[in-house]
Amino acid sequence: MTMEINGNYNHYRPDYPKQEEADGEKISSDKSDKTPEKCTGNTDKVDREIKQLKEEKRKLEQELRTTLDTQKARELTRKLAQVEQELQQKDNDSYRRQNTVSLGL
Repeated sequence: MTMEINGNYNHYRPDYPKQEEADGEKISSDKSDKTPEKCTGNTDKVDREIKQLKEEKRKLEQELRTTLDTQKARELTRKLAQVEQELQQKDNDSYRRQNTVSLGL
């Protein structure tokens, strides 16, 4: 395979060994010597927060359906919007990753 880069032709031959390997010196790679690092984390606290918010949302929706007072309905709607916004911010993978407690294993 021949590729032209900036007017020069470079020959790429993946089947040929690298120059250092051909001379008998094997190149050591840090990546191949190490095993992949494993991290263990705990998201229980975040899960409890999300569960609590969902429960609060359910209660507010139920109370909003049963109320007849318009003033109270406005207040419940405002609270429900706040809970939904907070739930939207917290119920996603990036929030879970940011707030995961490392177990250090």
